[in-house]
Amino acid sequence: MISLTCTHCKQVLKIDDAFAGGVCRCQHCGTIQTVPANLREGSSSGAVASAGGKVKPQKALFQHKSKSGVGTPMQGSGLDELAQIVASSGLSGSGLTRGGLRAPKSSTTPKKAFGSDRKKLMIIAGGAVGVLLSIVIVVFIMTGSGDGNSSPTGINSPPLRTTGGSTGSSSSGGVKPVVAQGPSFVGLPLSGRSVVYVLDRGTGTRDAFSDLLEATFKSIETLGPDRQFQIQFWDNGTDPLAFPIASMVSATPANVQEARVKLQDAYAFGQSTYSQALKKGLDHAPDSLVVATGKAFELDDAFATAVSRRAGVKVYILAINGSGGSNVLQTVAQKTGGAYVEMSTSELRSLNQ
Repeated sequence: MISLTCTHCKQVLKIDDAFAGGVCRCQHCGTIQTVPANLREGSSSGAVASAGGKVKPQKALFQHKSKSGVGTPMQGSGLDELAQIVASSGLSGSGLTRGGLRAPKSSTTPKKAFGSDRKKLMIIAGGAVGVLLSIVIVVFIMTGSGDGNSSPTGINSPPLRTTGGSTGSSSSGGVKPVVAQGPSFVGLPLSGRSVVYVLDRGTGTRDAFSDLLEATFKSIETLGPDRQFQIQFWDNGTDPLAFPIASMVSATPANVQEARVKLQDAYAFGQSTYSQALKKGLDHAPDSLVVATGKAFELDDAFATAVSRRAGVKVYILAINGSGGSNVLQTVAQKTGGAYVEMSTSELRSLNQ
């Protein structure tokens, strides 16, 4: 043990040998002072001779003072102050630090904790945003593409903008809710025992013509052998085209296959007119008349007059790539109990898949 006289209160202190060459705190007055390295137990002097023969005095480093300035016994342990003084006095290698005292850690831990919490909050917020976006995307997909048209419930069925008595829709831009079962054309139900198809083969249907033919063949297949059909084509300045040429035939598989073979080289081009094809078709007095064109906007009251000459015929009109509809054609469809529908080329193609 080392005996040391306090530089302030003059009390004799007993401290461990490990403090030699370091600093200590007086347990009476709280003064922090150096401990000469060469002190040994039994020495009460405040100074000793160093190895070079010079006296190395004992020195006070810190003295706790009251408000009056007079040294008073220190409240608390004072270890924090002692550690700070040791760190700042260059005694970090002394016996004091070897005895276990260390300068207090810097106050960066709260900052690190705050940064960690902030990072966690950002991760949580990002995850919440991701979940919200996923919900929005699912709702968007389930409710349609946002153009106001829902898809029919049939597989591979495109949106159909329809009007007419048979579809249950009374205004332009209506949506056909389901694909028809039984006799139909592009999803529209056909009535009666006979159907004449009057197809535009001019430039207006050039890009969609092969899909229009396929849709027509598929429609004939839905009629069944107990119903009859004929296909008439608009006049585009070439030889008249029809199947069969002069009459209607039953919609048997054999006749449908023959129609496919006979019309496989048909194509659309040039300026076309409907008058001759429409007249020939109506001469058979069909129960249903299907008119498909790529220039519905050009059909005027003359078309309505030509159709109305044959009473009792339900008229179904397909406007390919129509935009906003034709009031004349919609009126014809409604008055005859048929239907009017607009479809793009891609929609018509997808319907055939």
